[in-house]
Amino acid sequence: MKTMKKITLTFVAAMICAMASAQMPQQVDEVKSELNKYRQLVTEKVYSLVAIDDSGDREDVVDEIEDIFDDIEDYVEGRIDKIAASSSVNKTVAVGDFYCTKTPTTINIKYDNFIFNSTPVTYEYRDGDIEVRTTPTTQSVRTPSFQYESSPTRSTFKIFGDASIGDTIRVREGDNVSFSIAINDPNSKFQYDSTYKKYVYVKHKRNGVVTIFRDSLSEKGRRAFTRQRNHDFSLDSEDNTYFYIGVNNFLNEDDEIDEPKEPFMDLNSGRSLEIGFYTTIHRWKFNRFMAMDMGFDYRLRHYSFEKSFTLVKNDGILAADYTLPDGVTQYKKHNLRLQYISIPLTMEWRLGEYDNPFILSAGIEGSLRIGSREKQVYKLDDERKVNRNRNDFETALLRYACTFGVGYRRFELYCNYSPMELFKHNHGPELYPISIGVRFLVDND
Repeated sequence: MKTMKKITLTFVAAMICAMASAQMPQQVDEVKSELNKYRQLVTEKVYSLVAIDDSGDREDVVDEIEDIFDDIEDYVEGRIDKIAASSSVNKTVAVGDFYCTKTPTTINIKYDNFIFNSTPVTYEYRDGDIEVRTTPTTQSVRTPSFQYESSPTRSTFKIFGDASIGDTIRVREGDNVSFSIAINDPNSKFQYDSTYKKYVYVKHKRNGVVTIFRDSLSEKGRRAFTRQRNHDFSLDSEDNTYFYIGVNNFLNEDDEIDEPKEPFMDLNSGRSLEIGFYTTIHRWKFNRFMAMDMGFDYRLRHYSFEKSFTLVKNDGILAADYTLPDGVTQYKKHNLRLQYISIPLTMEWRLGEYDNPFILSAGIEGSLRIGSREKQVYKLDDERKVNRNRNDFETALLRYACTFGVGYRRFELYCNYSPMELFKHNHGPELYPISIGVRFLVDND
């Protein structure tokens, strides 16, 4: 009877063990299914780091990842205690590709590409191409396309890896830096490092590696280092210099263009040109899109007349004397040249990518006339003659104007209009200068 009892108990124990063994794969599948949900959460958090433009916000996301690791640890600890039929404090579960060991202080999980290790001070997580490590003082996140590292003394954010033709790598770092890189070489590699503080510059190496740095180099120093002339198109750039060329004309008192009430002021618009240059003196930046510039401007305006005459003043009133030199029926060229220096104050908006800004500007300027001259060119006895007459021609010494602009990268269309008369009030025709042209951004060496 005792022998029969032992056989029965042994059979029952064997059946229980067999049933437990049969249930274990199902329980492990449940654990793997729940872990896959955590994997998805971690993956979403890791890849969201690329779009974050502030190092503090990135550290917050890594802290959230660490909280997910806490949840993984708590979940696995409870489940392994139920799955592993052992009273030992050290438990191991191994079913197929799933392997988990648990001790009083650590949990180690591995299956497929998923590896998770926890200790009292460190988490390590690997899931294929994703790696995350956190300790009380450092954080590290790595994928094939970027890496984030943080320590008590510095934070870095790197983008690196192999690029294919047509790839565009976009990076946004803080309020001041936003740019993109287009990869045209199938062997190119790229890296971005935010360790440093101010400027962005790009260094192309001969082996096809493109490295992007931030550093406190000046624009001139950056060019000397990179041997490139890459202009900083962001609002951080304070060394903007423009050369511009445009066409001059007038609005009359009825706001009609090219319709002066005084016939002698009819212009040859094709020859009535202005040229000049503008450079930034100081920039006040309000945000990554908007800034205010104070600059210095030199402008040379030519007004080319259709008719042949000489400008004269009769009792302080500007008029035309149509008397020509003997033997001359018409001037080949006749123009009035005015020179101004100005101090413009301009609001500027730069929209879009760092390297591809769409530019809008509007402002006012005060000008001082520093020169005025009438020039007449004609032929007499097959000999070229030139008359130059220097006078103020009753033009205003001081004036103001409004400026408007719209552009892209280095080129900008502009309009300059003055609501102040060209000539002193009641001392000449009532005309209001307007000019339209294009500005070209040039590099300062």
